[in-house]
Amino acid sequence: MLYQDDLGLGALGGQPVAFADFNSDKFTGMLVLSGDQRSLSVHLWKPAEDRFVASTATLTISSDAPNPLIIENVVPGDFNYDGTLDVLVMGREAPQPNNAEGELRMRIYLGDGQDVSSYVQVPSSTAAQPILFDFVGDMRVHMLGYPFDKPQQLSVWKNKAPSPGENITELLPMPAADQFCKISHPHSNAFVDLNGDCLADLFLTCQEQPNGPLTYQIWTNAKQDGFKLARHGRLPDGAGAVSFADVDGNGSMDMVVPACVKAECTLHILYNHQQRLCGFNHKADENCRPLDNLCQADPEFRFDDPTDEKSTAGHTTLHIGKMLNGARLLLRDDEFQGDLPVAVRTGSDLNQDGYPDLLLITENNGQTHVRLLSSAPCTEDISTKDQMEAGRRAFRVLEQGADALNQLVNVRSAAFFDFEEDGTLDILSLSKQPGGSRAGKAARVVVPVQNNYFNDAFFLKTLVLNGVCPGRCSTEAGYARQRPYGVSYYGASFKYTVIDRRGRKHAKEVAQLSQSAYVPLQMPYCLFGLGRTNNYVEELFIGVTRHQASGWQARHYRAWAGVIPNSQLVVVPYQAADVHAPDGWTRELFVNPSAYVPSVLLTLIGASIILAIIVMLLDWREKREDQREKRSISHVLNFDAL
Repeated sequence: MLYQDDLGLGALGGQPVAFADFNSDKFTGMLVLSGDQRSLSVHLWKPAEDRFVASTATLTISSDAPNPLIIENVVPGDFNYDGTLDVLVMGREAPQPNNAEGELRMRIYLGDGQDVSSYVQVPSSTAAQPILFDFVGDMRVHMLGYPFDKPQQLSVWKNKAPSPGENITELLPMPAADQFCKISHPHSNAFVDLNGDCLADLFLTCQEQPNGPLTYQIWTNAKQDGFKLARHGRLPDGAGAVSFADVDGNGSMDMVVPACVKAECTLHILYNHQQRLCGFNHKADENCRPLDNLCQADPEFRFDDPTDEKSTAGHTTLHIGKMLNGARLLLRDDEFQGDLPVAVRTGSDLNQDGYPDLLLITENNGQTHVRLLSSAPCTEDISTKDQMEAGRRAFRVLEQGADALNQLVNVRSAAFFDFEEDGTLDILSLSKQPGGSRAGKAARVVVPVQNNYFNDAFFLKTLVLNGVCPGRCSTEAGYARQRPYGVSYYGASFKYTVIDRRGRKHAKEVAQLSQSAYVPLQMPYCLFGLGRTNNYVEELFIGVTRHQASGWQARHYRAWAGVIPNSQLVVVPYQAADVHAPDGWTRELFVNPSAYVPSVLLTLIGASIILAIIVMLLDWREKREDQREKRSISHVLNFDAL
């Protein structure tokens, strides 16, 4: 069941806007935005105290300072490529909801593992927030958006780190910019693998005219040849923020799109049509993706048109009002200075069954709530016969044991989070403070909801670094050398295969930090369930965005076999300048003790004690019998002597 807790978050006076390992201690902390949206503080997880504690790292942007701004988005990342976490802050001077006007000012606050005192000014953009992506395949953080002084020119803030001076970025026009659509505001742009090659692609949401229909473009990553337009299509009418997850667990990323038209709200699942995996009801001569080469691109991938009324096996529509007694979806948070879409939280597996679950914010009778939807196979009441035959999955409302979550009111946002770093996903709920707040419009009541559901499934936690150094990175004088666990690398892809208890092999995909605009609240690592399995993870493919030199070894991914479940795998994709293959990537495996370890240990100790007692008893009886036998023999000898 779920239950509420405090964990040191009861009196924040603001709201968490990003998750990151700020001091590289392998524990995920929170970046908390103040209620007036002018300051940012860092709260670190202290396992000894079992709570979050405010650190000394803070930043404040005074209204009297030159170029003031109201913070609208916070993006952690290693912008100067030194192995320590930096913070990108975006904001306008006087932002208003549903307003695309104004200059979006950006600052990069450089971190040293302890503080974020100094910052570097970055050229401003339009209100449509730039996204983070890897432009040239060098594992650095670049940005894509519209410069404020050239609002019609799609451009790249190219990262020049490590470079001397304060100019970390350089503005360049995006190649083939005339073929790109007009990015919508707000948008759902993402850097995520969509053609199945474990190499992150560009997903853009488009709106050519104000109040016009929303569409999308997918630009696949062709490495040295840049990004190539591969697919485009329409989004449902009234679409909100698009999210991504491998909904049906077939090794490809699907779209999850909420939409509201007047009083009716729906949740659309657009399944990614890709090559099916070999061995899944396929003939030997049919074109399929081999299970030992999951990072093979499918140039024919596609998504069905959600505006087509004809039912297909590639599109499922869930009616929220029917599922939740007339409730609507909350698609935007107006209790925030600036534009803040309310996204469906995806990609996290609460019950570790191997399929992602969802968090929705709903509105009914003037109150907002957070609801948890659990993955379930398609059935007649929520899908079509074609979808059931195709093995698709959808979602059902989880009611059992969810009272602690359902009773929360005035919820404006929610996110998945592993509070105790034990491999069990919990939930973070952010509610509007009742009666307003002196702390500011953006202040929230933060309620951690702990996950105490019993399950006997396994998990795997994965983290890919940015490859800045092979081991411990050098830091500023006075601080210890540390591993770059907190670099928050965007665009990594994971594909893995597991064998269930019936002996069937399954392949699935997850993405690390696929979105970075409009406070996405994504965890800096991937935590996914493996279901009930008695085996190791058969194969784990890990892809990054590095462009290798040409040749047969020019792979951007590497595979490992036999990974232990219930563990954390940290991958360091470091390559020296003269190395052009992933063979030198290293991994660190941290095994998480199972919850059964104490009981197993007690059972083992108890069994050992019982066996020791039995052995001692048998030994005592054996010695007693030996003594009796000796006395008997002695009597016989004495009788014969007489």
